[in-house]
Amino acid sequence: MNGGDLREYLKSHSVESLSWPQVKLPIVYAIVRGLAYLHDQGVIHRDLKTANVLLDSAKGTKLTDFGVSRAMACSNTMTRGVGTYRYMAPEVLQSSHYSHKADLYSLGMVLSELDSHRVPYHDVRNAGGHHVTDAVLIRVIVNHAAPVRFSSQMPPWLVKFAHLCLQRNPALRPTAHDLLDALVGQEPPNSILVHI
Repeated sequence: MNGGDLREYLKSHSVESLSWPQVKLPIVYAIVRGLAYLHDQGVIHRDLKTANVLLDSAKGTKLTDFGVSRAMACSNTMTRGVGTYRYMAPEVLQSSHYSHKADLYSLGMVLSELDSHRVPYHDVRNAGGHHVTDAVLIRVIVNHAAPVRFSSQMPPWLVKFAHLCLQRNPALRPTAHDLLDALVGQEPPNSILVHI
């Protein structure tokens, strides 16, 4: 893909240089549309993060890295141990069962990075002011000890959805289709392609 991944794209641009209506909302729309498609097929991505979102001016925004994706079992649960912990839902980190709603939590984390251009929990430090270890950060995530904040630049309706995606209780999270419905009318036609 000619634009590389979303993580690198965000790192190489200032927050001010990428507007929500022209650049970020079309990316969100494409990610959510991809998740809705996967979930309709009974597939959980299991590793949604900005590094797994590819950008291309001709082909549009695409989800990638399906090496850990799985078809949903009859019980709609999966087992722990895959994905990148900064983006993982607490239930993935603390238990052995989760559903497609874990992808929605990961989407909330992607939205936080899309807003700030910083990886989730980049600012979590210990009492001495140093970055915490991975083990400590996992406990922070599981215990919701570091709330995710969004800037005033992010559309308020999307902030609301991001907070719903980040609900501790998976049953309270929206579906990809819920967010897709909210996105309809929020972005201009044919803006799914990101021009880089």
